[in-house]
Amino acid sequence: MKRDRDVWRDRAAKLETDHNSKIEHLQQKLNDAQKIGNSCSDVMQERLMRAASEVGNLKAEVTKLKA
Repeated sequence: MKRDRDVWRDRAAKLETDHNSKIEHLQQKLNDAQKIGNSCSDVMQERLMRAASEVGNLKAEVTKLKA
């Protein structure tokens, strides 16, 4: 049977992997939006800013998990 520490380490590793996948997905969405961002409407600019904020929030969560 795994020790509690090992179980929590495994859970933290899975969470980190999940968060990294989300970050990569959001980063790709952000990159796609930036390609057209300069020539788009104010609505698209706002979506771009929200995506950037979400990426930053997820990066902060991963940093906390690593600590």
